[in-house]
Amino acid sequence: MRSFLFKSKTVFKMAFINSLLGKIFGNKSEKDIKEVAPVIEKIKEEYNRIVQLSNDGLREESDKIKQIIDDRIKPEEDEFNCPMMV
Repeated sequence: MRSFLFKSKTVFKMAFINSLLGKIFGNKSEKDIKEVAPVIEKIKEEYNRIVQLSNDGLREESDKIKQIIDDRIKPEEDEFNCPMMV
């Protein structure tokens, strides 16, 4: 019986310490939520903007995005199409 009480007190102490440290430093899930919250807000803002676009507006946005992607991958494509590598 005595060892059971000792174990239960130890478990209680560890739970208390973990709880206290969690309140002081925060826990992993709270840190993750704080980290992604700004990204989620940007997504919501972009969603609200896109929902209001017509089909033609969506096509224009798609063309803009395709152009951005092409511009960003062009240096890599040029590197792979380098005449010295052929």
